[in-house]
Amino acid sequence: MSAGRDVALSVAGAWRPAPPPLRASSERLADLVPLLVRGGVGALVWRRVRLSELTPSPRLRELQEAHRLNVLQAAVQQRALRDAVVALASAGIDPLLGKGWAMARLYPERGLRPAGDVDLYVRPDEVEAARAALDRSAVGGVDLHSGVAELDDRRWDALCGRSVRIAAGEAPVRTFAPDDHFRLVALHMLRHGAWRPLWLCDVGAALESTASPLDWDRVLAGDPRRARAVGCAARLAQELLGARLDGAPAAVREARLPRWVVSTVLRQWGDPRLEPQSRRRPFSADVKQAGAMLEALVQRWPNPIEATLNVGGPFNDLPRLPFQLAECVRRTAGFAGRAAARRSDGRGPAAA
Repeated sequence: MSAGRDVALSVAGAWRPAPPPLRASSERLADLVPLLVRGGVGALVWRRVRLSELTPSPRLRELQEAHRLNVLQAAVQQRALRDAVVALASAGIDPLLGKGWAMARLYPERGLRPAGDVDLYVRPDEVEAARAALDRSAVGGVDLHSGVAELDDRRWDALCGRSVRIAAGEAPVRTFAPDDHFRLVALHMLRHGAWRPLWLCDVGAALESTASPLDWDRVLAGDPRRARAVGCAARLAQELLGARLDGAPAAVREARLPRWVVSTVLRQWGDPRLEPQSRRRPFSADVKQAGAMLEALVQRWPNPIEATLNVGGPFNDLPRLPFQLAECVRRTAGFAGRAAARRSDGRGPAAA
């Protein structure tokens, strides 16, 4: 786990206007470059290199390239966001913007956070009309969500009522209130096993934002188990990245973080072979080959964090194996259901 720990030290506090001094050597940072770029934090670490007394090596220049690429992608994403908002408005749909582009506003410079897709959330009864509007306008790079899975213990009207308008080029767009957004990004990170250091930096940036301070009563409102998971995400950002919990209630500040949470995250961050469920190739590609299927099953073994959140388990010191087995059953049932649906309508094998 030493590589994962070094990744954490490299990005600790990197979202701040004045980040703490970078204490790693150029040689050690050079070894970490593939992990940092893969984890979405290459530009953040490059900024710390710039502000330090380190002499950048050719390998460290890859971090600078990551920053330049982020700047270019952000410009492309802003155009995609503008076009998507205009297209949806033509259909009478007013979406909510979340995660990537909205989170990037909390960082002190452009290009510190990778752009990714534009995440737009619409009412479930509007999703088909929204897809049709985006298709008519040939807008790409949009991840359209039917409702908000991580916040489905809150009413859509309440989320919209608390939302705020921000500028997206020439087209203003609504985004989640700071407390709702923090809960969303924290639960999204846990749902995907916290495999990407960038997502924990997002949690840290939201915790310390002075422009968008958190209302902790709202952050922790709703389903109690999810609220405890959000508190766990906040404590994880404090434990690994030194995030400040000023203003957080004692229930969050003094919560004991299960040891398996930290060890799982550091293992994920330090092992380039590990990928989240969303980045693995479809299980249907391997299911007909015995050798490939066994390897695919091993690769898809859920890590303790994603398994716990996805089956609604508690973040405590009990063994994680029961939750991991339950998550495997849940995924298998979903795969089987999709395969049956595809066979019934003649669409072929299901993806998983």
